[in-house]
Amino acid sequence: MNEWRGWAGARWWKFDFHTHTPGSKDWKDVPSSPKDWLLAHMRAGIDCVAVTDHNTGEWVDKLKVALAALERDRPEGYRSLCIFPGVEISVQGGVHLLAIFDPASASDNITGLLVEAGYKGTPGGSDAVTTESFGKVVGAIHERGGLAIPAHVDRERGLFLALSGTTLGQALQAGHIHAMEVVDPAFEKPQLYLDEKLHWTELCGSDSHRLDDVGKRFSWVKMGEPSLEGLRLALLDGELSVKRLASPLEDRNKHGRNVIESIEVREAQYMGHSKPFKLRLNPWLNAIIGGRGTGKSTLVEFMRLVLRREGELPESLQQEFEKYQQASRSRGDERLLTQDSAIGILYRKDGEDFSVQWNANGDHAPIMREKDNSPVTGDVRSLFPATIYSQKQIFELSRDSLSLLVQVDKASQLEKRSWQENHDKLERHYLELRATERRRSSSLETEANLKGDLEEVGRKLKVFEDQGHAGVLREYQQSRRQRNAIDRWSETWSDAGARIRKLAEGIVPEPLESFLDMEDLDKDSRDEALSRARRVSEELQKIDSEFLSPATDRADRVIREWAEQREGGTWVRRAQDAESAHAALLERLSKEGVSDLNEYATLVQRKQQIEDSLGEIEAQRKELNRSSQQARAILGKLSESSAELTRRRKAFLQGALHNNPYVKIELVAHGSPMPEIEREFRDRLQCEEGGFDKDIALLLGELQGAADRGQQLKRLKAKVREIAESKGEFPGVHDQRFARRLRRLKDRQPEVLDRLDIWYPEDGLDVSYSPKGDGRGFRHIETGSPGQRTAALLAFLMSYGDDPIILDQPEDDLDNALISSLIVSQLRGMKQKRQVIVVTHNPNIVVNGDAELVAALQVEKGQTRSASGCLQEQNIRDKLCEIMEGGREALEQRYQRIVGKRGDA
Repeated sequence: MNEWRGWAGARWWKFDFHTHTPGSKDWKDVPSSPKDWLLAHMRAGIDCVAVTDHNTGEWVDKLKVALAALERDRPEGYRSLCIFPGVEISVQGGVHLLAIFDPASASDNITGLLVEAGYKGTPGGSDAVTTESFGKVVGAIHERGGLAIPAHVDRERGLFLALSGTTLGQALQAGHIHAMEVVDPAFEKPQLYLDEKLHWTELCGSDSHRLDDVGKRFSWVKMGEPSLEGLRLALLDGELSVKRLASPLEDRNKHGRNVIESIEVREAQYMGHSKPFKLRLNPWLNAIIGGRGTGKSTLVEFMRLVLRREGELPESLQQEFEKYQQASRSRGDERLLTQDSAIGILYRKDGEDFSVQWNANGDHAPIMREKDNSPVTGDVRSLFPATIYSQKQIFELSRDSLSLLVQVDKASQLEKRSWQENHDKLERHYLELRATERRRSSSLETEANLKGDLEEVGRKLKVFEDQGHAGVLREYQQSRRQRNAIDRWSETWSDAGARIRKLAEGIVPEPLESFLDMEDLDKDSRDEALSRARRVSEELQKIDSEFLSPATDRADRVIREWAEQREGGTWVRRAQDAESAHAALLERLSKEGVSDLNEYATLVQRKQQIEDSLGEIEAQRKELNRSSQQARAILGKLSESSAELTRRRKAFLQGALHNNPYVKIELVAHGSPMPEIEREFRDRLQCEEGGFDKDIALLLGELQGAADRGQQLKRLKAKVREIAESKGEFPGVHDQRFARRLRRLKDRQPEVLDRLDIWYPEDGLDVSYSPKGDGRGFRHIETGSPGQRTAALLAFLMSYGDDPIILDQPEDDLDNALISSLIVSQLRGMKQKRQVIVVTHNPNIVVNGDAELVAALQVEKGQTRSASGCLQEQNIRDKLCEIMEGGREALEQRYQRIVGKRGDA
């Protein structure tokens, strides 16, 4: 349920037209106080209540006093409630008749009515009847400014059951009756009623005689603020403004989840200059009217500017929009903004208010959260959806199917953004896989050379191994490695004696006298320091004599013994044998032409390296196969993704235009206009500058005539690759320079062909319209007049969406029949699920479109001002008649007859 926030204009009020209090003698509940009675209706969610006791108005004043106290104290359960004083009169013939008066009326008005009607029975009782006839009582109610409503006409003591024949006929001719209470909506009206061609508005009330019955039956009434005049006009209006209860849970005030609450303009040239211009809006249909030059279209373009929708304008209208987005620089400049201009929109999104702002200097935070006045990061265009169309814009869309497709893709049902994100991800993955394939393919090119190198290395190694040399070389290399290792180890300690000797040389310090100036000390201090220093030197001398000198001798002895043992060791003899065998082998191989015995180890190492490289190449080959398979799979997914978008678009168009009598839109897969396809194709092949016309026409020609463009597109891409991979002249190409260009792209910029693989021309839209709007004789939109084109596109653009829609003079170029049958009917249907703001010169759109808010713009002292309200308000009806040609006729047509307080519309 939407919270009602005091929107400007009309709203729906939950109205109980028939209630009783303990003032009625047949009250069936325990005695109740006026406070309890009122709180029971408040808890039931009733907005307006007609107090209609039997033949008395005694409780009306009591309830008003109690209501004033509740309004002051506001106890738990309190909510606003409007009391309409009334009475249920027992009329001659036993018919019950409701009389309802203005909320300002009091009990004495009802008492006076009962006297005029000739009721002499007990107040609050229902057994006695008036002496005056039904028609006379209805006339008396009308004279006193009240509304006469026959009560429960389909039940006991109801008009249609209590009267018949001539008596009923006379009652039906009484006049001044606009509504009747009907308990059963399926009740069949008497033939006399049908013969009189009466169309009384049907409503219902609770007829409550106990508090438990409160709120069980009621009607919805559309008004601005509760008033008798508003109620009278609603009853005259019939089903547009009065709805019988359908369900206790029904909420007629439900509206779109995103709504523009208001727009404010400051310091524009002709709007908001002396004081801010602010227009509060309604969540349903808002009609902005005014004479030429009053700023109606300017207001629309200011909203486009704040909501950052300027990019949606066709290129042909962009220049015209500049005057709405650039500030004037000097006096006499025709631009509509100044350097100090600021425009703000209060936007309610999912139950929370945001201020969306724009100013000429660009120093305002674009988005502010209203509840704490904190800035919000994000893109205005994404966060605050709105659809804005001018008549010129709609006409341009009728000429450009691609621009129209952009509007189709804005539909939330398509979820185009999430589709695009996934499609882009697939494209990136495919391009990455193809780049990886090329890197891996290039590494495979060395395979043949490596295999040749491996064969040569193997042949050389065979020379060594076949002669039995391998063992000698292996023994020689092992003994050399062992000898080298022992030599390196020996080198780490062979100077141990010298290091100990050096340590000994540095352990005894120089005399203290060389460090200290003895003349600075007194004799006792000098003698004490020298004595202690000598003891330190003596101790360190002992360490040298007792430990370091012997250690040096022992280290020298160990080194001599190692040298003697090393030369006589087994491993030395083994090394000598290996060296002898090696020398003998060298002499033999020298005779065979091999000069470097170390080549064996190099060859073995080289063989291992080559085998490792070939192993890596084999792994790369497997990865290449995997990448190729993945790339093919991704390409298939891209094709499926493109087809999925086409399916979504088709499903959306079928749903949006189901049984639409004005327009048909057929979607053709990859069927965008051929000039656009050629432009995209040339762009992919980097032929934007032109040329190669015959070859490009030949390639695209088959696509143009193909029944299945998807399959033909695959063949087209395969043909381009075939040409690019060809050697020499390619048969069937008119200009061989084209083939050479494709080959160069393949060699130098292979990603160009990859991007061609993932290219899918846009879908096409085939739009047709019904000239008479009757769902027959559809013709292609290009054959239609500007008005017919506009009508067809309007029928589509107004058929879907739930974000606020702003229309600037959609009726231009349309005849009155189309306005009534197309715009008016669709406005009525769409405003329940989305807010509509329409600038119009046509009164039928305002009146018969059932605008909940009318904003009349006028110019005062060079500045735009507004007066706004709903159609039930006299001043708004006066403005409508004053400003709009045919306004009075439109009002009379809708309300049948309008008798205002001044007797006019």
